[in-house]
Amino acid sequence: MFVQKFKKVFEFVYFSIVIILAAGAYIACDIGLGGAVDTEPPTGGISSPGDNAVIRDSFAIKGSWKDDGAVGKVTVALRNTSTNSTNTYNASVASDGTWLCAVNPADSSQPLADGNYVATVTLYDNGGHTGKLTRSYTVDNTPPVVILSYLKSKDDSATEIKTYGKLFTLSGKAADDNNINRIDVKVYQDEACSTELRTITKLNVPAAIEQDVASFGTEEYSAIYGENSTNSQVRYCKVFAYDDAQRYPADGSAQTDSDKLGNCQTSYYFQTTIEKLGYDKYKTNDLYAMFNGTYSNGSQDSSRAVLTSDEISTVKKTLTETAVKVGTFALNPKNNPTFTVIGLNQALPEGETMFDAITNEPKTLYTVTNGDTQSGIPLTITLTPGRDNYAIENSSIKMYLQECSVTGEVISTAEKITIPNENNSTSIKTKPLSTQNFAGLKTDNYYKVCVE
Repeated sequence: MFVQKFKKVFEFVYFSIVIILAAGAYIACDIGLGGAVDTEPPTGGISSPGDNAVIRDSFAIKGSWKDDGAVGKVTVALRNTSTNSTNTYNASVASDGTWLCAVNPADSSQPLADGNYVATVTLYDNGGHTGKLTRSYTVDNTPPVVILSYLKSKDDSATEIKTYGKLFTLSGKAADDNNINRIDVKVYQDEACSTELRTITKLNVPAAIEQDVASFGTEEYSAIYGENSTNSQVRYCKVFAYDDAQRYPADGSAQTDSDKLGNCQTSYYFQTTIEKLGYDKYKTNDLYAMFNGTYSNGSQDSSRAVLTSDEISTVKKTLTETAVKVGTFALNPKNNPTFTVIGLNQALPEGETMFDAITNEPKTLYTVTNGDTQSGIPLTITLTPGRDNYAIENSSIKMYLQECSVTGEVISTAEKITIPNENNSTSIKTKPLSTQNFAGLKTDNYYKVCVE
């Protein structure tokens, strides 16, 4: 009896222990599965750069990740939408749920050309799941091409300096794939550009450049012309053109103000030089495409010239050698219209006299005759707009002859003899200079042609 009883007790205890152990194993197994199994794909976001950003220099693409396990790897693939070529980069992954991928477009092992890109970020977790993020970007590491019409180089002695009147302007054209965000005009007093007078900034400049830089009466004009200046003042300037690209620091740090400035062009081309070189046959956009490496014979424009790589290199080299770093101009707010008097096949510009200081006599005489209306020599008077090219209000023109000395000094008490301008024209041919045609005109006297 005792043995049997003991056996039953033993069996009960044995089975109880087995059941308890089995239950414990099940519980332990259940707890282990809950901590190790990764069932969901990772998610995340791209925090910088923003979608459709225009990027320059080395940059960082960065963002965040989330997962029910852990993300062990992140890759970034940049696909050029024009060529379909793809560059793939490995990002660094941090345990705090962030990742960062540094990209260097100038890396010779994996160069990244200017162009439009789709960025595909792939997140890999330790459970074998993946998640994808996409953004569109533009890579632009080429500064604008700028061609100006009037600002000649300070080293160009063959071209006459441009004198502006009451309005200092920039005229020309520019090209960039991503707009001209800003132009800074730095004006200097001296050729060495050691004394800066003023920096004038123009924002959102169109490709066809017609910008008023400084107008008479403004602080900017006074600063570059001078408060007490008279007559023409020669000035020197540098032109800096920025596009829309921005720098996103490769170390992931925050952007500075300078990072938000685009690619900077520190020189420009003088339109006259472009024409002399024969490069005016190229569109400004074509010249820009040569510099950023996207010039493709005839692919975008059937009129585009077919050029070899050597020919493109020659154009770029020549333009670089002839680029203007420092321009020069003159400023004179006295911008009244000018006029020229022509007679006896000789032109006499305003302010000049026929008096010869060496011989102490006039070089040429326009003789006043005492004859009839057909006798004498007619004069042609041609008026030209002032330096700012403002149109002349023809009805306001007043012309007259006034007696003067042999050296051209007007006799203040002398009568003003009107020169008729019946058609209100800026080019007038007078009647022959005779006492019959001009009442008050006398022979053997000297007269000055005056225009108001």
